[in-house]
Amino acid sequence: MSAVASSSPPTPCAVAEAERPVGDTSPASALDWSYVRLPASTTFDYFTERYYHQFSIRDCKKVKGNDCRILQHSNGLCVLCIDPAHELVQRCNSADAAVTVAKVEFFKGRTAITPDSIQVVGKKKKNALVCQNDTKLCSIVLSDGTEYTIPACVNGFVLELNATVLEHPWMVAAAPITEGYLAVINPTSKADFSLYDKVWTATGGDAAADDDD
Repeated sequence: MSAVASSSPPTPCAVAEAERPVGDTSPASALDWSYVRLPASTTFDYFTERYYHQFSIRDCKKVKGNDCRILQHSNGLCVLCIDPAHELVQRCNSADAAVTVAKVEFFKGRTAITPDSIQVVGKKKKNALVCQNDTKLCSIVLSDGTEYTIPACVNGFVLELNATVLEHPWMVAAAPITEGYLAVINPTSKADFSLYDKVWTATGGDAAADDDD
């Protein structure tokens, strides 16, 4: 094996194999992948820093540590995520983590709203779901039963829900502002970000102007 290959970070599969109990011969597909941390992203950070203004919303729904983040793209669209400082991220990613993300549910309590049910059509985004900044967009449940309600955080129209986190809920904690994002929202022209803490200004020349925030 070359020196370059030997210095490469271990894959999630390799980590899972290394951490499985002695004598466990179950196939890799049967492993509990929720405890496998993803290697540091080498692609997404560039785009999130270059093309997105980032806003942090603290203690959503008046729950301490229930922090969310809005990434506003240069085209005005917003990506809703939980903040990397969110309590669940800290709990799930600590060295002695005893909990993991067990389940993500979108629009809990509302009928038949799934990622597949949102079929946006045309320039006017027909069939998008209307949301207010306090709309309960999803709930995240930890393995110990702790539940966090995540609001939309912005007035607008939900264009997309991230189906990946339904099948792999642990991604919400492992990669909160990249692969573990929650939704894409088209904000209304009157959407107000002034009350939120702007934690990052996009570095790209074509980023959305501050006047549009």
